[in-house]
Amino acid sequence: MDADLASLVSIAFGPDSDVALAVLLAYGDQPQDHEPDRVRRAILTLADGDLSRLRHFAERAHQDFRDVLMWAEYPPTESEPQTYAELRERIGLPPDPDHLQG
Repeated sequence: MDADLASLVSIAFGPDSDVALAVLLAYGDQPQDHEPDRVRRAILTLADGDLSRLRHFAERAHQDFRDVLMWAEYPPTESEPQTYAELRERIGLPPDPDHLQG
Protein backbone atom coordinates (compact mmCIF):
# COMPACT_ATOMS: atom_id res chain seq x y z
CA MET A 1 0.00 0.00 0.00
CA ASP A 2 1.34 3.41 -0.86
CA ALA A 3 2.09 6.05 1.79
CA ASP A 4 -0.63 8.39 0.50
CA LEU A 5 -3.31 5.80 1.13
CA ALA A 6 -1.98 5.05 4.61
CA SER A 7 -2.10 8.76 5.34
CA LEU A 8 -5.71 8.97 4.14
CA VAL A 9 -6.63 6.06 6.40
CA SER A 10 -5.05 7.83 9.33
CA ILE A 11 -6.99 11.03 8.59
CA ALA A 12 -10.31 9.26 7.99
CA PHE A 13 -10.19 6.85 10.92
CA GLY A 14 -8.04 8.58 13.54
CA PRO A 15 -7.67 6.29 16.57
CA ASP A 16 -9.16 3.38 14.58
CA SER A 17 -6.67 3.76 11.74
CA ASP A 18 -4.74 0.59 12.69
CA VAL A 19 -7.95 -1.47 12.49
CA ALA A 20 -9.00 0.24 9.26
CA LEU A 21 -5.59 -0.34 7.72
CA ALA A 22 -5.76 -4.04 8.62
CA VAL A 23 -9.19 -4.31 6.97
CA LEU A 24 -7.90 -2.64 3.81
CA LEU A 25 -4.74 -4.73 3.67
CA ALA A 26 -6.82 -7.90 3.87
CA TYR A 27 -7.90 -7.12 0.32
CA GLY A 28 -5.15 -8.13 -2.07
CA ASP A 29 -3.88 -11.25 -0.34
CA GLN A 30 -5.98 -13.67 -2.43
CA PRO A 31 -5.30 -14.60 -6.08
CA GLN A 32 -8.78 -13.39 -7.08
CA ASP A 33 -8.19 -9.94 -5.54
CA HIS A 34 -7.60 -7.73 -8.58
CA GLU A 35 -6.12 -4.22 -8.64
CA PRO A 36 -5.55 -4.02 -4.86
CA ASP A 37 -4.47 -0.37 -4.70
CA ARG A 38 -7.37 0.85 -6.79
CA VAL A 39 -9.90 -1.31 -4.93
CA ARG A 40 -8.54 -0.24 -1.55
CA ARG A 41 -8.98 3.41 -2.53
CA ALA A 42 -12.54 2.66 -3.64
CA ILE A 43 -13.30 0.92 -0.34
CA LEU A 44 -11.86 3.86 1.57
CA THR A 45 -13.92 6.33 -0.46
CA LEU A 46 -17.14 4.40 0.07
CA ALA A 47 -16.51 3.93 3.81
CA ASP A 48 -16.49 7.69 4.37
CA GLY A 49 -14.72 7.33 7.72
CA ASP A 50 -17.10 4.67 9.07
CA LEU A 51 -15.41 1.45 10.20
CA SER A 52 -18.52 -0.72 9.75
CA ARG A 53 -18.94 0.61 6.20
CA LEU A 54 -15.25 -0.08 5.56
CA ARG A 55 -15.72 -3.69 6.64
CA HIS A 56 -18.87 -4.00 4.54
CA PHE A 57 -17.26 -2.71 1.35
CA ALA A 58 -14.10 -4.75 1.93
CA GLU A 59 -16.27 -7.86 2.15
CA ARG A 60 -18.13 -6.84 -1.00
CA ALA A 61 -14.79 -6.36 -2.78
CA HIS A 62 -13.87 -9.96 -1.98
CA GLN A 63 -17.18 -11.08 -3.52
CA ASP A 64 -16.81 -8.96 -6.66
CA PHE A 65 -14.28 -6.14 -6.80
CA ARG A 66 -16.03 -4.59 -9.80
CA ASP A 67 -19.04 -3.63 -7.68
CA VAL A 68 -16.87 -1.59 -5.33
CA LEU A 69 -15.08 0.10 -8.21
CA MET A 70 -18.35 0.90 -9.92
CA TRP A 71 -19.94 2.34 -6.76
CA ALA A 72 -16.90 4.50 -5.95
CA GLU A 73 -15.97 5.66 -9.44
CA TYR A 74 -19.40 5.85 -11.05
CA PRO A 75 -21.99 6.39 -8.31
CA PRO A 76 -25.31 5.06 -9.61
CA THR A 77 -28.56 6.91 -9.80
CA GLU A 78 -31.70 5.12 -8.64
CA SER A 79 -32.51 3.95 -12.17
CA GLU A 80 -29.07 2.46 -12.83
CA PRO A 81 -27.92 -1.03 -11.87
CA GLN A 82 -26.50 -1.22 -8.36
CA THR A 83 -24.19 -4.21 -8.99
CA TYR A 84 -22.26 -5.82 -11.81
CA ALA A 85 -24.59 -8.83 -11.61
CA GLU A 86 -27.64 -6.57 -11.97
CA LEU A 87 -26.06 -4.86 -14.99
CA ARG A 88 -25.45 -8.23 -16.64
CA GLU A 89 -29.03 -9.26 -15.93
CA ARG A 90 -30.49 -6.02 -17.33
CA ILE A 91 -28.63 -6.33 -20.62
CA GLY A 92 -29.56 -9.99 -20.98
CA LEU A 93 -26.25 -11.64 -20.14
CA PRO A 94 -26.10 -14.79 -18.03
CA PRO A 95 -24.46 -14.61 -14.58
CA ASP A 96 -20.68 -14.46 -14.67
CA PRO A 97 -19.54 -17.86 -13.31
CA ASP A 98 -16.20 -16.39 -12.21
CA HIS A 99 -17.91 -13.84 -9.98
CA LEU A 100 -20.95 -15.53 -8.52
CA GLN A 101 -21.96 -14.02 -5.21
CA GLY A 102 -22.41 -16.38 -2.31
